[in-house]
Amino acid sequence: MSHLPEPVLQRTCIHEAGHAVAALVLGLSENVTVTVGARGAGLGATFFERSAIQLDTREAALDLARYTLAGRAAEDVVLGSISSGSGGASSSDLAQATAIVASLECSFGLGAEGDLTWFGDPQHAVGLLRQPRIARVLQRTLRDLYAEVRGLIEDRCEGVLRIADVLQVRCHLSGPDLIALLGEGASPARPIVPTADAVSAAASL
Repeated sequence: MSHLPEPVLQRTCIHEAGHAVAALVLGLSENVTVTVGARGAGLGATFFERSAIQLDTREAALDLARYTLAGRAAEDVVLGSISSGSGGASSSDLAQATAIVASLECSFGLGAEGDLTWFGDPQHAVGLLRQPRIARVLQRTLRDLYAEVRGLIEDRCEGVLRIADVLQVRCHLSGPDLIALLGEGASPARPIVPTADAVSAAASL
């Protein structure tokens, strides 16, 4: 049973359902777990199992950024408004998405423009946002990623709603139940195709 007020619980369930759907549709994992309203655990959280030994390609890293933006996109699509829940702390969705893109651009040599310059360790990459060129590339990339994952959520809106509705009652869902509620398998309804801006401006992680 959740301790959250009804409107907060509803929005949180939609937000976390967005993360869960993105994780499944993008193929990040089938072992996804969602919890909302647990005392001492914040409003909600979505987790998935991922190999501890993994070298990310640019696209794989961008999928992680899409996943982190999917909660905000679900609020946007389903409720027509966005809360502050995606931002704020250094552990927030927006902070994580920004860190991923900044690391691609400034540390891993996987930026959109093919720049091979190493500016520093991944954990210091976000500090380079003070440089106008890097800030512009990151902002453009994050906008493009958000538009893409918003489209993914629109395509799977019924699945998001089914997951959110059950989550409001049960407050915890995992792998098989999430896949069944999504109801359309774990493959994208349409391929994620980078926009022209994303291709030409070649962003980063």
